[in-house]
Amino acid sequence: MALVFAGLTVANILGVPGGTALGSVLGWRATFVAVAGVGLVAIAAIALWLPANLKSPRGDLRTEFKVLGRPQALLAFLMTAVTSGSAFVVFTFIAPLLGDVTGLTVTGISWALLVFGLGMTAGSFVGGKLADMNLMGTLVGFFLASIVVLLFVPVAAPHPVAMFVLLFVWGLVGFALAPALQMRVMQMASDAPNAASTLNQAAFNLGNAGGAWLGSTVLTLGLGYLDLPWLAAGVIAVGLLAAFVSLLLERRASLRALRASVDLLEPAPPAHPA
Repeated sequence: MALVFAGLTVANILGVPGGTALGSVLGWRATFVAVAGVGLVAIAAIALWLPANLKSPRGDLRTEFKVLGRPQALLAFLMTAVTSGSAFVVFTFIAPLLGDVTGLTVTGISWALLVFGLGMTAGSFVGGKLADMNLMGTLVGFFLASIVVLLFVPVAAPHPVAMFVLLFVWGLVGFALAPALQMRVMQMASDAPNAASTLNQAAFNLGNAGGAWLGSTVLTLGLGYLDLPWLAAGVIAVGLLAAFVSLLLERRASLRALRASVDLLEPAPPAHPA
């Protein structure tokens, strides 16, 4: 799972700083032309190398979407949405924040985004390894770490070196959550893998849009770029709360199962003679 998500991180390592630099030199339209070119290369690669006889298991749509009635699955989707939402509250406006507050040039911003992408790649593999050992512990730990990092952004932002370090750490702790969240969704909806994967990506995209909207709303109200990390920390705190609720539900279910097994093991009372 971590290796799959590493594809997104490589896109951030190369695409985000590359697009920023290209747009600054040739104009923003050139960035969209480049994206279209990459898409054409992807289409050609799929046509050439993807096996034509791939088969996937057929699923029952009604059974698949019953996942929406499961509290644990909904909590997992919520954690995904607020994780991406928190990131995009700030990341949507990262270029003007780095330019206006940190004082970086366009070239400096490209390097800063490269560092952020490297942190994301490291985080994907770290999160995957730790999730194999303790899935919920990994989620809780990195939710807490993300809150702490976001609260330090206003402190580090005026200082370029500190901001570079913090960008790497932010990318690491933020993207360490990605494989763990996907694993949690698949765990809570193992009998509906198609719907679970689709809805989790929908939650991710909903968070992207919602985070950008929240950030723009805050700026429209007259607050500044350094207020965005505080809002982002509040958003991801919802994910931490959802993780604790999920753990509570899990423990209650385990207790019920344990009591049921104990009841089955108890000997039946002796029959009374007539």
